[in-house]
Amino acid sequence: MNKTKLINIFLVLFSCFLPIYIADLILKDLRLPKDSSRLMLLSGSSLYSDLDGFRRYEPNKSVEQIAIYDRDIAYRYKYKTNNQGLVSYPDLQKNDDIDLVINGDSFSEGQGGYPWVVEWQKNELRNQNIKSLNYSIAGNGFEDFLEGSKHSKKYYNASKNIIFFIEHNAYRPYQRMSKNKSCSFYSNGFLDNILGLLTCKTYGIVWHHFDSNKSNTEVLEKAKYLQQYGVLPSFNKYLKEVKNTSSRKNAVQNDKENEYKSQKIELRFGEIRLYTKVAISKINNLFGKNNVLYVQLPETIGKPNKRALEFTKRMEDLVDNKIINLWESCPLERSDFNVLDDHPNVEGYKKIKRCISENKDINKFIKF
Repeated sequence: MNKTKLINIFLVLFSCFLPIYIADLILKDLRLPKDSSRLMLLSGSSLYSDLDGFRRYEPNKSVEQIAIYDRDIAYRYKYKTNNQGLVSYPDLQKNDDIDLVINGDSFSEGQGGYPWVVEWQKNELRNQNIKSLNYSIAGNGFEDFLEGSKHSKKYYNASKNIIFFIEHNAYRPYQRMSKNKSCSFYSNGFLDNILGLLTCKTYGIVWHHFDSNKSNTEVLEKAKYLQQYGVLPSFNKYLKEVKNTSSRKNAVQNDKENEYKSQKIELRFGEIRLYTKVAISKINNLFGKNNVLYVQLPETIGKPNKRALEFTKRMEDLVDNKIINLWESCPLERSDFNVLDDHPNVEGYKKIKRCISENKDINKFIKF
């Protein structure tokens, strides 16, 4: 191939990709498409899966999290990790025995508000001479609860296990987390090494690492180049719309076919997954079912609806024991949630903590 042909090929490619590049910059500056606006930022530590399988931060760090939706900061708050890299109190030594292991997800980590479980440990639990360890991390499901349960039993001989859960936890398969210098992300195995830092731009669930010294204005300016705006997200949105249109047509057809069929109440996210059932069985076998307490947290405004109550009923059949349904007995109001984000705010978490501290069944389980 001669030099002239190479130049011509380069010019053709350049003329094709230059408009796309310019369009990408314009879309990023305009923050389009709109449904690509959510961004999670993490400062002071990375978030990853321990060799034993459970998620953790780096030990003894001051961590800051920010959630951004489009042009606005939904929340920005700080917390500390203990010597295990967990949002927990106190620091534990190698041969310590603990009375209580706590498992949960972002609602028990305190994402979007403040680490209420740590306050519960420092005050109510410590006053009752109960030593505990909180494995709650954002994104955890029941298989993650199992990993935390196994680790607490193996290394700290944990006596009892309290699991704070929301409905969606039963539908989250186990997936390790990994990290690089720019972000923490849900791992896809060998693909992580192939993509390198591109994981931060291509993976769906990512915490971008940032400098905590940045002002809100500086953070927002940088965010628009990290958010999934531009040509590729716009193309993905178009493909999703095509797929959803097809799905809606199929749903209408299925509704007509099932119109005269008598069916039991359908759960919001479908049938409870097999991996969740297996994880619950293993947790109960590990501790003994009477030494495990399942507590369902309020996750939306008001009390649970009919389908949510049906989910709790089926979960009770699975755990073969009573579930403490705080969603029903301790509902939250609109003012208890962040405006832009679905997590509770500081007042919402304080209400959850107060309801837990005052619940007779929870206190009875902890004491005996």
